[in-house]
Amino acid sequence: MKRRVVITVLAATLAAVHPRVDADGAPTAAAADTTVAQVGATYLTQRDLDAYLQRLYQIGVPQVPNARVDTGLRQNALDALVRSRALALQAEAELSAERKAAIEAQVRLFRERALVDAWMADQGLGPTVSSGAIEAYYQAHGEAFGRQRVDHYQLLMASGQGEEGRRDALLAELGQAAQWDDWQAAYVRLRQAGYNLELHNDTSRAAPLHPRLAKALQGLEPGQVSAPGLLNGRPYVVRLVRIEEQPGKTLEEVRESIFKQLQARAARQRIDELSDAALERVEVTYPTAGANP
Repeated sequence: MKRRVVITVLAATLAAVHPRVDADGAPTAAAADTTVAQVGATYLTQRDLDAYLQRLYQIGVPQVPNARVDTGLRQNALDALVRSRALALQAEAELSAERKAAIEAQVRLFRERALVDAWMADQGLGPTVSSGAIEAYYQAHGEAFGRQRVDHYQLLMASGQGEEGRRDALLAELGQAAQWDDWQAAYVRLRQAGYNLELHNDTSRAAPLHPRLAKALQGLEPGQVSAPGLLNGRPYVVRLVRIEEQPGKTLEEVRESIFKQLQARAARQRIDELSDAALERVEVTYPTAGANP
């Protein structure tokens, strides 16, 4: 036989569930605790109903003052709360003690966070993020928003490692690369001298660069030539032809996402500061090993 939960709705009309207000128009404490429904041996209050309606607003119901929520919406919300409470009563009766204890631990954590958030908001202690901080983050992390430096370069490199003596001679030749006006002509001349070489006109966008080559390019200005070196044992020299800056997303396109990142970071730092101060005002003890907390 299915368990039946007795549901008694104590407020069937808008007038019955509408909270009484004080002289300033705010619901009184007594009105907030007015019972609007009894589900089994438990009670739903006006405070429960108002909290549920507020949560509905945050997930898509049009934002309207509480006093203007129509009778149908208020009654639907009450019906939903009654159904939820009935299910919760059944779940509480059938879940194991261990499962319920785990849920209560989660509830305590949620309650503590809600208390801290409300207190910080009331005290004006929440994190702040300036426009300057947002702009500085954007400039420092441009690659995360698609901004990219593309190097156009010429790379002259041996086709193989070659004999050690021949390699040293080629490195000496490549050491004169800064004086070359025409790299194509230099390439042809060195090939005619018996050096097995490759000349590449490429960009850093075409394929991932060897770390040593990427580092060499980063230290150059357009028109400058690197010192000769070895890539996988092969002599090489590289000239930076020009730099192409790809702008990526604009600051306005990413301002909101940066704000959220910085706000979360500032919130963590602020909570650390406040918790450090709070710890100085309370005594904290830890049970010895094997003792119950």
